[in-house]
Amino acid sequence: MEPPTANRSSLWILGDDGHYLHFSQNIGENGWQWNANDVGGSGTLTPTGGGQNITGLNALDGNGGNFGMAIQLVPGANAGEVTMSMLHDGAVMASIPSPTSPALTMSSLPDKDARMEILFPLNSRI
Repeated sequence: MEPPTANRSSLWILGDDGHYLHFSQNIGENGWQWNANDVGGSGTLTPTGGGQNITGLNALDGNGGNFGMAIQLVPGANAGEVTMSMLHDGAVMASIPSPTSPALTMSSLPDKDARMEILFPLNSRI
């Protein structure tokens, strides 16, 4: 068996098929990046494929060490408004506003074999 050519660690925030944020490190591919979809709003940036590069993490693109990853949701003044910030070892590295996030239960799902799910109402203070 040949060794893999790439590895990924990532977090997702899922509202529905048209509203999500995917924050990832892709070793052997694009490094640290994010993809977002905000159908009907202004937060859609590279919803699939090679994502938006996080330039502040370029030096760590190929580093497979242990890093803390988190996505912080900050509700806006109106229903459905939220700013999603991507944190690396506790520091905000990128943020994206999403003015049309559905007022649904959102999920945070780690990639691959992890089986954790955190549910919370989108329009509540966290």
